[in-house]
Parts: sequence; structure tokens; C-alpha cells
Amino acid sequence: MKKREAKNRGKIFIDLVKQVLQDPAYREKEPLRNAAKAAAEPVVADLKRHGITVDELGGLRAGHPKIKAAIPILVKWLPVVEHPWVRMTIVRRLSIPAARGVAAPILLEEFKKLKAPADSLKWAVGNALSITATDRDLDDLLNIAEAKNHGRAREMIVLGLSRFDTEKTRTVLLKLLSDDDVKAHAAAALGSLGAQEAVPKLTRMLADKDYLARKEAKTALKDIHKRGSHFSKRRK
Repeated sequence: MKKREAKNRGKIFIDLVKQVLQDPAYREKEPLRNAAKAAAEPVVADLKRHGITVDELGGLRAGHPKIKAAIPILVKWLPVVEHPWVRMTIVRRLSIPAARGVAAPILLEEFKKLKAPADSLKWAVGNALSITATDRDLDDLLNIAEAKNHGRAREMIVLGLSRFDTEKTRTVLLKLLSDDDVKAHAAAALGSLGAQEAVPKLTRMLADKDYLARKEAKTALKDIHKRGSHFSKRRK
């Protein structure tokens, strides 16, 4: 039975792939894909020179056995390449804990260079920073988090501040509960930190007009309560 199910799934997958390949919209985008692949060739060639064999840049996944060795190479190429797809792919490949302590400086530079706050690449760079930044990058992260001109591109950076439990971090997150672009993410971060001082503001946020803000405030209050209860039990 299981073999038959697996075979059926395989057939369904093959049929779907055939449908996609035959779709006119897919064929129309082929020149774009070829251009992106060509733009990525120097990066792929550099990876191969360092013994990291991949057929294309998209094949360099987090589980690749030599992903750690690839990180400095990707960091080197990020400010050099111009093709948006290649840049996005490099940023996504750097969005892993293995890049922590290596990728953040160049990611900070790239984030600041990208001016449009609604740029999907800028958001992706912010997400990568939330994963790869270390204590030495905290001041930069806090400055970015407070800079409203970065808009929603700050979302994951604000959420990632929960990895840095300092008085300054908590102060900034409390302030960001009034920032419409990132208030939901600030609430989630404060919940992760178990920030009791945030309870009054989070309680008021339960009546916020924004659904996500209300949802994250509710979850944060629950998390803070759990952390407080756990701490009280340990003291007893």
C-alpha cells in the first residue's frame, strides 16, 4: 500500500512538473531565468574553485555539507553582483545561524544602501540580520529599529532583538510599540523576553485597530505571564 501511494505521489509530481513546463507563462519567463543563471555563474565558479560543487546558486541549501565554507565567498560577492535575483539568492543563503558573526557587517551595509523601505530585498536583508547579528552589531540594529524611514523592512530586525536582552533593547522595544510599522513585532519580541514592564502597553494594545498587533500583544502577555509564573515557582 505504501509503495503504491509513493508511486502515485511520484506520478502526480511528474505530471505537475510537466504542466508547469508546458505553461506559456513559464516559457515566457525562461529568458529571465537564463539571464539570472548567467549572472550567477561567476559566483558559482568561485564556489567550485573552493571545492564547493553546485550546479547553480539556488542549489546551495542550508543543508549543503560545505555551506559554512561557502559563507565567506557569498559575503564577498554580495556587494559586487548587481542582478536582483542573484543578490536575493545570496541573502537567503546567508540567512542561517552558520553565518552568525561573519555576514552581519556586509548585511548592515547592504541594508543601509537600499533606500526603498518596501523593497523585498531590503526586507530579506533585515531578516538575514535578525539571524546572523551578534552582540557587536546590537547598536547598529537598535539604530535601524528606531529609524522610521526604513519602514516595514525593520520587521524581522525588531523581532530579532529578542536575542539581545539588555536594558537598552527593552527600552527601544517599548518605544516601538507606538510605531505602526513594527509594533506587532516589538510586542512579540517583548513577549519572548518576558518583559514585565511592557504589560501596561501590551494590555492597551489589545484594543488596537490592527489585527496582527492585537494578536501579538495577546500572545506576548501570555508569554510574560508564563515566564513570571515559572520564575515565582523557582524562587519558592
